[in-house]
Amino acid sequence: MPMASETESLDVLTIGEMVVDFISAEKTVTLNNASTFRRHLGGSPANIAVYVAKLGGRSAIITKLASDYFGEYVEDQLQHHGVNTEAISRTDEASTTNAFVTRTVSVPDFQVNRGADALLAVRQVDEEMISRARIVHTSAFALSKDPQHLAVRRAMRLGSRLGKIVTLDPNYDPRVWPDKVEAWEVLAEVMPYVTLVKPSLEGARRLFDVNMDEETLEEKAIGEFHDLGAKIVILTRSGGVTVSDDSNVELVGPLPKVVISNVTGARDAFWSALLMAHLDGKDWPETVCFAHEVASLKLRVEGHVQRMIDRESLYAGLKSAGQRTK
Repeated sequence: MPMASETESLDVLTIGEMVVDFISAEKTVTLNNASTFRRHLGGSPANIAVYVAKLGGRSAIITKLASDYFGEYVEDQLQHHGVNTEAISRTDEASTTNAFVTRTVSVPDFQVNRGADALLAVRQVDEEMISRARIVHTSAFALSKDPQHLAVRRAMRLGSRLGKIVTLDPNYDPRVWPDKVEAWEVLAEVMPYVTLVKPSLEGARRLFDVNMDEETLEEKAIGEFHDLGAKIVILTRSGGVTVSDDSNVELVGPLPKVVISNVTGARDAFWSALLMAHLDGKDWPETVCFAHEVASLKLRVEGHVQRMIDRESLYAGLKSAGQRTK
């Protein structure tokens, strides 16, 4: 698959974690019961860049890998899927980040061994790369540790200053970022740069209150992210999606149920499709339904969908099926 040339504009530039995922061959809810693992390219920014490319978009990533075999594997995989890797740097000071993850149809158990990506420095965020992108995307994972946090903040600030769409996945998890107070301080620091933030209901529980009822939690999450500066808040949950764009709130759903082989990476496939449909000028109901369709392709397989995804055909299929807001 051809990689975007170094002089081309970019649809989506992601910045953040690069992970080698070792996903259990067994379906299990806990790593304690897993004994066999298969290697896959992982990390939310990497997965999103891959699916943007599979959807026919131009993607690139700013990150740091180790000068090790896993670093070579990650870069080779990104190039294989058509992602521009010119902004990847290397280090001898740490190993490439890896994670052990359960294969499951629910919330996976995981253990992350943080490495090279967390060492990304401010000077390695190139303003010229930001200027070429239409969207700059990152994650809470990438904001959870210095010096990477400072590098990501620079990318978000530059993106906002240059008039780019800046998007954030607030995928907070205490297993990655134990200090929730610090996490909120960092999110509040960067949220004024953010155009669009997409929490899941499950992620919002971890950020707010695990005991809060669903309706109250949704209202609080949407209001809080808007108050911190995000212009658009999209909250995903089982069966439906709420889009709050300024004062306009839309419920998209219920969405069709799909067969699930493995959930790891499906959220990132949804993100990629959401961003591409938004760039294509689709309204929010069509954008969400399109993202759901792409995520459903990922949910059916372990690892990445190997083929290219024809987004025009998917748009046409959604139009004929009449999937709209309820």
